[in-house]
Amino acid sequence: MRLSYDETNSWLLFLTRTDLDDDRYIMTALSVIIACPQLIPLHLGDEKEVEASIIAFLDWLKQRASSSASPTLQQFFILLSIHLHAAQSEQLAVLISSVLAFKVTVNVRNLTTLKNLFLRHAMTERDIAERASQMPVTRFLSSHHQGFLPAHCITQLLSTNSFSKYSVPIQDWIGAQITNCATPLHPVVTDLLNAYAASCFAVAEFTSANRPLSEDFILIYLMAKLWMKARWYRVCLHFSFFFVTEKALRAMLRREVFNTFTGPKSKESYLCGCCVVETRPEHFRAIRSPLVYLCGLYYPYMLPTVDSLLLSVDDELKNPEIKTTARFSVYFLSVYSLIQLFNMIHLC
Repeated sequence: MRLSYDETNSWLLFLTRTDLDDDRYIMTALSVIIACPQLIPLHLGDEKEVEASIIAFLDWLKQRASSSASPTLQQFFILLSIHLHAAQSEQLAVLISSVLAFKVTVNVRNLTTLKNLFLRHAMTERDIAERASQMPVTRFLSSHHQGFLPAHCITQLLSTNSFSKYSVPIQDWIGAQITNCATPLHPVVTDLLNAYAASCFAVAEFTSANRPLSEDFILIYLMAKLWMKARWYRVCLHFSFFFVTEKALRAMLRREVFNTFTGPKSKESYLCGCCVVETRPEHFRAIRSPLVYLCGLYYPYMLPTVDSLLLSVDDELKNPEIKTTARFSVYFLSVYSLIQLFNMIHLC
């Protein structure tokens, strides 16, 4: 549909109103402008009224996003800023489509004028990193949560090294989100751990890196809380973080950092974590595949042997009433007994 000159200006003036106090309208209006770049005149400088309206709208958005905006609008605003700054057309299209409730195609090259105005008046890259690090974590984050989440924003910024570039600390936020997860785990947790682990190592000689989780933090939530059923998800997440960190280390051809945790106790703990994941596949579906893959890649001796698996499957076929979780529970108890034995030896 082609719009006349007057219709285009009227639509832009309507979409960039600042007198409506409705977050849903703001998200929709901004999404329409991005989905329809033809609304913005090619020579915006010649359209003083339209240019002034867009700039006033972006300035108003910046103030609103930093004050009374809902978490949903703040997260949308930050994600939008990230995708525009990084020129991520595909991710931007997914974001806009989810707001408008129908699929749209977005080409960032057609948004040059809007992008420049947005990053100049709405949010710079430093603003994006600082604002994202101050977002509250999602309490009891699980796969039941839908829509835009702070973890999505942090993951995107980690992948572009925005935090390390401007020396914005993010390790405390990562630790807080890990300890505020719940089962069944949300798939974004896996992406978050991968992006964070990779960002802890400088990609070039003169680039900076994020600080990793502290050793004290890992010891507190990995070792001390190991046998509290309500905290098993934390243990599994830390196993995942160990493995993706080692993956990043080997990719960078650097020596291992977490050599403190390569003793027999941590190996048995890894084994317990794998058992927890196997006995509760519906709770740990988001991390099960990458966890088992990396465990088998770097620590294959932690996985069950082929013979034991074949015997278990054979028993299950002969006795259909035996559930899959039952055979893993026996294996888990044996590991628990083994760790108790190690602790007794250590005390002696």
